[in-house]
Formats: sequence, structure tokens, C-alpha cells
Amino acid sequence: MADQSFYKDLKGDKNNLAFPYMYFKNVARHQRMKGVLGVQNFSKGSSLKKSKKHRYFGKNALKRLTKIAITEPPQPLLTETNPLGIYDSSTASYIEGKKAGKTNDEQTLGGKEFEIPRQTALFNEKLRENPHDVNLWLSFIEHQNAASLLMENDSDSSQSQHKKSGRNLHRRALLERKIAILDKAIKHNPKSVKLLTARLNVAAEYWDVPTLHQEWRNVLFLNPVSIELWNEYQNFIENNFEGFSVALALKTYASCFQKLLQMQHPSFASHQRPAHLEEFIIDIATRLCSFLRQCGWTEKSVSLNQALLELCFKRPNDVSSPLTWLEALWEARVPRMGEVDFTESGAPRERAVHGIDALEAEDEIITSNQSFPIIWHRIECLRSREHFQACSSSTDCDDEDRFVSFTDLSPYLFICEKKYHLQFRLLFGCLVSLGIPLLPASQAQLFWAPHFLEDNLLRCLVNVPKIASLSSSQPDIVNNMSYLTFLRRIVLQTYRLIKQPYQLELALWWLDVERVRIGAIARSSTQAECKNRWKEAKTWIKAFLKDVSSSDSVTTVLLYNGYAALELEMGNEEEYRKILTQLMKIYSDNPLLVEQEKNPGLRAALIRIWFSYARSLLRCKNREKSDQPTALAHLVALGAGSTFSDRCTYTPAMLLKAKRKYQTVLQQMNESIVDKVSGNLTFLHPDELVELLGCYSYFLSLTDGCRSAFHMVEQWLVSSQKKDLHFTAEMRYNIEFLRYHTRRECVYVNLLELSSAAREWAKDIQPRLFHDTLCTALAEYPDSMQLLTVLINSEERCSMFSGLWNSLTMRAKATKSKSGSLAALAACLALANREETVKKGEETTFKELPGCSGGTATLYISYRRKMEHLAEYCVSQYPGRHVALLWRILMHSAHVAGNPQRCKELFYRAIRDCPTSKDICMDIMEYAPSSLKEVTKLMTEKDLRLRFPLEELELLLETEREENADGLCQVQIGNKDDSRVDAIAAEALTSLSSESEDNFSEDFQHDSEED
Repeated sequence: MADQSFYKDLKGDKNNLAFPYMYFKNVARHQRMKGVLGVQNFSKGSSLKKSKKHRYFGKNALKRLTKIAITEPPQPLLTETNPLGIYDSSTASYIEGKKAGKTNDEQTLGGKEFEIPRQTALFNEKLRENPHDVNLWLSFIEHQNAASLLMENDSDSSQSQHKKSGRNLHRRALLERKIAILDKAIKHNPKSVKLLTARLNVAAEYWDVPTLHQEWRNVLFLNPVSIELWNEYQNFIENNFEGFSVALALKTYASCFQKLLQMQHPSFASHQRPAHLEEFIIDIATRLCSFLRQCGWTEKSVSLNQALLELCFKRPNDVSSPLTWLEALWEARVPRMGEVDFTESGAPRERAVHGIDALEAEDEIITSNQSFPIIWHRIECLRSREHFQACSSSTDCDDEDRFVSFTDLSPYLFICEKKYHLQFRLLFGCLVSLGIPLLPASQAQLFWAPHFLEDNLLRCLVNVPKIASLSSSQPDIVNNMSYLTFLRRIVLQTYRLIKQPYQLELALWWLDVERVRIGAIARSSTQAECKNRWKEAKTWIKAFLKDVSSSDSVTTVLLYNGYAALELEMGNEEEYRKILTQLMKIYSDNPLLVEQEKNPGLRAALIRIWFSYARSLLRCKNREKSDQPTALAHLVALGAGSTFSDRCTYTPAMLLKAKRKYQTVLQQMNESIVDKVSGNLTFLHPDELVELLGCYSYFLSLTDGCRSAFHMVEQWLVSSQKKDLHFTAEMRYNIEFLRYHTRRECVYVNLLELSSAAREWAKDIQPRLFHDTLCTALAEYPDSMQLLTVLINSEERCSMFSGLWNSLTMRAKATKSKSGSLAALAACLALANREETVKKGEETTFKELPGCSGGTATLYISYRRKMEHLAEYCVSQYPGRHVALLWRILMHSAHVAGNPQRCKELFYRAIRDCPTSKDICMDIMEYAPSSLKEVTKLMTEKDLRLRFPLEELELLLETEREENADGLCQVQIGNKDDSRVDAIAAEALTSLSSESEDNFSEDFQHDSEED
């Protein structure tokens, strides 16, 4: 019933059978209440009123703990007078006849009072010995916080004095002390970017904005070739609300490009040219395009990407001035990169701009009779998504900002050398800045990438719950079909211009993008809409495969394997298996017998096909039972050296032969695994060792059990680990380093997939194996998007792994780096998935149980509170405060709770830390429409793109009212005329009827007289 507060749940959780003990962590604890419930005459000293205990985490307790130094009691020395060690040092000295000195207890007691000064002296001593240790200087800065806390709470008199004078004085003194320490550290380490950045970050808390800008300029003047310092300066410009504007940020980017292009010039001799200068210039250009897109200036972002791609891929070799050539091309009305070059007849066509004819959709919104803020919000979102192309001239469109001239782009253009790896890096960065997700999103790939957005990537990869399904006002591959067509043209046009192996890398990446897009549509759309989208995507992909077809066997095998993965994403397992079978029939030779020298890459590609086919046989999603014998037979045939056959069988002798062959080949690969350092770095090409290790792990799980497979893979992970390869700035372009970490992460992903899939057919599987493997993988690769995706999806699939997001929460709170905010974001999405799962389960229980049909689901609210608490903590710390998606999740949660005032408070905090995000402004307009004028004024001040001014909307609505009024008058006049016509017609009918009656009577009378 609706009025019942409790109900009986008679169904147990089967997941409890996976553990040998009952759950005991977050269980309610109840205390027995003395007395009789309902009796009014309680005594004054009733046990219901408990005394307030001092908690160990209370403020006073923490103050006491800071003064206590935890030291072990000293152990007495064993001597002739103290053989058992039962006497303390003073007693032993007395027995020996010596004068008793100061005891260790007294020394310890004195140390408790002077622990902080002692640590300070120790820091000073170490810094005098090693003044060039940057990390030690930074630790000394962190030590000042603990020292200031002890000094503040030294005595009650000092506390009262601080309260009277206020905390600002003490805070200012602490900051000035840090600045003085950092100044001394910089004298010893003048080129340290960490120390320079730390000094400016500390000074930002009490310096005014002009002084801070001038200090940054002075530092950059002294260190013009420091690439890391330029990155930090861009972070400061984009995240400092007081001095932020898009115009100022663009001016900063222009000065940065000017300095970098001077270094690129051969005559540059004032400083030493930094290593990987071209790569850094590409990174800055990619970051600028992404910045313009976030601020809403999509036309400038798209135009800059088009200009850079034209310069990189299409400029003639015999042109003396490439910028002059591009300017002439830009002013002419010819199609640019990503636009239709020719008509259907093959003749060149004039450039066509999308979004100019979107007036009909705007008219429908205006005539929808909705409120003023809602109409503005809908039209602003419509224009933001449709107007992504720049006009050819200022006279082609009403909005002058849609025209992007060559002068607007010239400060940010550069000439990229026609080297294959640089061309691919530029193409890679441009596509990512246009909103294409970076796949497969391993930590090594993210570390190498020019630029990427973590929040957009996670939203594309995982099943985003409703609480975090935030719409974007910018066009992307899901919400705008025209924009998707534009991106597809860029991929096709650039595919013909780059060389192998980057051609195949681009094609495989785009097939993965299509797979992710179809999966996102399938999760969020209706079945009919998803079917139509899949039909369109399938048609384009088949045309794409025909267009990029090649005589290269490796390209053919891998591309059609990627297309089969698309069929699997849509649930077409039979079609997926049919494509793999056809490929294996064409290339039926055993991969282990293929000569690597004659066909480089074919062996790894064929092993991947065999591995994919074996896994497809073990899938039982749409079937009653998995085909384990056939899968094992194919894995045995691979190891034994047999060719592919539909009806494959094996004998015990073949099984032993295959096992020995697997072990021998893997041992040879481990011994001869030497990565050749070259410029051909790829992330989507198959790795022969990874694929064969996956085949052997599945082989062992089907023969010896999952524990044996896990033990084999873990043994390989331990034996192949290198402790000297860490993610540092110097290793970003090291090919050997990137391949090593890519290989290890792929092995972790295959092992997690095995542990997840083996639950359907393995008998000795333990859920704990999945948990331990994922914890180990995330500890080694905390920034890996594909591992975090596995975590979030596991939270949706099963409720036994809450400890994983607990560990993520602890890491998010403890780590003051970019990985901490990423972990917090993943933990929030996992909690949101858990919330939806619990809510659906509770609602289903209410429907099934008799007498509880009117119950209300409430258990899921606790997960929402956890998510809000974690997000609130992270946005109050660096760098989580600069992650826009965390702020948007908080605002959406407040909107779901029906608290618009809370939404506005969060908006003003969010826009202060993320002033470049237009999506935050669009969110508050949706949640609190009354703040329209304030938000638009703020967007105008910060130069965020405002496509639909309020004055234009007022004019359109006024015109609409006048047209409606004129139409109403015409209708009224028409009604009057119609009534007059009706009266005349009635009179005419009456006269006609009377005339007819008179004639009939006269005729009848005449006939009667004749008779």
C-alpha cells in the first residue's frame, strides 16, 4: 500500500554465494533503548539523552594530534649490569656508578613540543646539502601548512588573538613565507618549471590580476623556449575568471605562435632549439581549436582546422609562399577540406555552406507559444549545432561572426613539414578537436595524443546514466547528422593523401568511432530510430570499405574485422560470425606458419581473426549455450599448425602438441621482443604477442581452468615488467616506451574480458579474480579510459564491486593531479549507474510483490548523495575545479531535486573555475530560465559566442504578435462578410422555396379545374 513505510523482500541476493562470509561493512547498527516505548514520565537522567563524545576526527582532537609525535619507545641496551634489558638507562648508569644523564623519555617529551621546528631544521639541513632537489623544495612548501596550523593553535591566547584580528593576516603571512622560500629555490634552480609555476600559483591567491599577468610575462621572457611553461601559461589564461576573455586568450595564443615560429626559423640562434618543436606547435594549434569549440566559436574552430589541413596535405611543393597560396584559395569560393568538391556529373562546384536555410525550424520554435527564455534556449542550441561552417563572405549571412576571414586565422597558421608522422599527428589532433572520440583510449595513447577531452571521451564510451546524460550545445557525431557527414568527408579526403601504416590506422580508428556512435544511439534512442541510424551507417561503411579497398591483405583482414565488430555492437552475432568465417576461409593458412619477413603484419592480423572467431563461439548472448568444443578445437588447430576448417576436431595428441607450441612460440617472442625505434607509431594495429597470449589464455581456461590461465598471464606480466619506464615528459615521444605500455594494457583488457565472459561457461571462475585484476590494472594505469570504462560498466552489470569505486574515490581525494579528477569523474558515473540499477530493481520489486504496488523507491537516493558529495569535494580542489562535467553533474542533480536556487549558486561557482565552457551557461538557462539576462550579459563580457541576441528575439516576437493581430482582424472581417452572405443566401432560398410552392399550388388548381 502507499501508506506503508516497510515491505518484506523475500528474494535473496545470489551474489552473496560468491563470498565465504556475510556482508558486514555498511550494515545498520541498533542500540537497545531503556525504558518502555510510549511512557511519558521519563526521569531527567534518561538513557535516551546521551552525552556527546569527543570524536577522533573532531577539530579539537586534530589540534591535539598535531602536537603528538608518534615514536616507538627506545629499547634499553643489553650490558653486563643489565643483561635482561629490564632496567632503563638511568638505573643501568646508577648500577655502573656513572652519573645519570637526561633520559630518553625526557628527550621524547621535549621532542613532542618541538617536533615541527625539528622537521623544519631537518628540511633546512637537507636543502643546504642538496639545493637542486626540486621535489624537496616542494615538500618543504607543503610542510609550511602543517607548521602554520601548529603555530595558529599553539595556545589559547594566540587563538583568541587570531580570532580578533581575523585569519586573513595569518593567511597572507603564510603565502609570503612560501613566496620567499620559492624565490630562494628558484635562485638555485632558475630553469625549473615546477618551481616557477608553484610560485605563480601561490601568488595568484593574493596578487591582483595585472600584477600577475606581468609576472607571467616576465617569466616567459626569461624562459622563452620552455614548452611546459607555455602550457602552464595557457592554463592560467583560460582558468582565471577575473582576467579572462576570449579576445585576451586569442592574443596570448598569437604571441605563443609567434615565439614558436621564430624558434622554427633556421636563423634562430638566441636560444637552443627545443626538441620536438613541431610536435608542440601541433599540440598548441589543436588546443586552440578545442578552446574555440568550448567557447562556442565553432565556425572559427572548423575554419582553422580546414586551413591547417589544407596547408599540410594540399599545398603544392613548388609554391614559394604557402600562406599566400592559402589566402588566394580562402578568398575564392572553392570547397574546402571536408566539403563537397564536385557535383554528381564530375564538374567542380561552388562552395555550399550548411545552416543558412534553417529558418523554417526557427519559425516553428517562435510560433510554439512557449516562454521567452525557453524560445531563446532552443534557438540558441539549434544555431550552435547547425551553424558550424563559416560563410564565404560577410554578405552571405545575417550574422557577421559567421564570416571568418583569412586575417582572423593568419596569426595561428604554420607550415608543417611533409613528414608522415607529423601529418598524421596534425590530422589526429584536428579530428579530436572537432569532437571525435579518441580510441582505443589507452593511457599510452592519451599520453601521446596532442589533446583530448576526458569528459567527452567517457561519455562516448560508457552507458551514461540519466543523471549524467547532459546534452551539448555543440555539434558532435551523435546529435547532428550534417556535422557527421562533414567529418566523414574529412576522413575520406585525408585517407587518400596519407601513407601507410597511417592509412590503416585512420580507417580502423573511424570504424571504432562508428561502433561507439551506434552503441551510444542504441542506448539512448528508440528501437525504430536506432534501426534507421544503423541502416544509414551500414550503407556508408560498406561504401567506405569499397572506396578504401586495397590489394594489401593486412588492410583487408583488419578492416573487415572492424566491420564485424560493428555488427556485434548491434547484436547481430550470426552476421558477425559469418564475416569472420568468410575471412578465415579466404586466408585459411595457419598464422604461425606465415613468414613474417614476406608479409609483415599479416601474421598478427590472422592471429587476431582466429582469436575473434574463438571468442565469438563462446558468446551465448543470443543462444542457449556457448559452443565450447568448437572454440577449443579452433584454438587447438591454431597451436598445432592446422589450417582452418568449418568442422574442426582434435585429438589428445593434438591438444598436447598445441600446448607445447603455444609455450615455445611465446617464449621465443619474449626473448626476441625488441621494438625497433621508428616513426611509425600505431595504437590500433594488432600486436602479435598480445593476440597469441590471448589465444593461449582462452585455451588454458577451456582445458585446465581459469585459474591456470590467470596464473600464466600474471606470470608474464610480472616477468616482462620494466620499472624504469615511467610516464614523464621526456618519454612522451619514445616509441619503445609507448609500445611497451600499450602492449601491457591490452593484455590487462583481454584478461578482464576473459574473466567477465568465463562466467557463462567456466566452472572454476571466481568473481574475485575480476576484482583483483581490475584493481591491479588501474593501479598501474590509472588514466586509462578503456579500463575505467570496464569499471563503470561492471558497476552497471553487478553489485559486488563497490570497493572499486571506493578505491577510486580515495585516489581522487588523495591525488592532486589530472588523474585524480579523472578518477572522480569515473567514480561519479559508476555511482550514477548504480543508482539507476538500484532504482529499477526496487521499482520492479514493488510491481511483483502483492500489496506493494504503490510503494516509492528511495534506496537509490543514497547513491546520488554519495555522488554529489564526491563531486562537491573534487570541484573544491585542484584540478577537479576545472573539469566542466563535474560541475554539470552537480547542477543537473540539483535540478532533478527541484532546487533552482542551488543551481544558480553552483553556476556562479562553476563559471568562475571554468569560464571557457559555454555548455555550463546553456545548462543554467535550462534549469533556471529567470536568469536569462544575467547569463547573456556574462557571456557578452567574456566574449563567449552568442548567436541569438535578446533584441532579435524581442523583435521576432513583436513581429509575430503583429502578424497574429492582423490575421485575427482579417478573420473577424471575414466572419462578418460570411454572415452577410449567409443572410442573403437564406433570403434567396426562402424566396425560391415560396415561388416553387406558389407554382405548385397554381398548377395543381389548374389541373383540378380541367378534371
